Amino acid sequence: MQSATAALAERIAAGPLVEVHFRRGDYRREEPVRKLMGELAPDYYLRGIARVRAKFPGSTLFIFSDDINAVEREFHPPGPHVWVKSTHARNDYEVLWLMSRCQYFIIANSTFSWWAAWLGNDTGKMVICPEP
Repeated sequence: MQSATAALAERIAAGPLVEVHFRRGDYRREEPVRKLMGELAPDYYLRGIARVRAKFPGSTLFIFSDDINAVEREFHPPGPHVWVKSTHARNDYEVLWLMSRCQYFIIANSTFSWWAAWLGNDTGKMVICPEP
């Protein structure tokens, strides 16, 4: 495990943290996939953030994405948040592990996102997910 990953894991363990995952990649680049799956609107994430922060006001968002730079330019969340960068330098399993260490989850319409929430073992976890 990279030292940067270990440092993020320690920060996450200090909690309370909300994993927010944006799935972009082929959802944005490839027309057939975009039509079938689509990207989630910013409003979905803002409503999710409001729900989590209503219940857990001191929480910090840890924002993950396969296109983090674009998400950072386009999405402006309220309150404390951290853009988890350099995920391209980490292995996918490290990113999944980091995501799963959070206490609360606002997941994308993505199996990667779903697995992170499912693997999270915090007894008081809260998962916000999009409608099927």
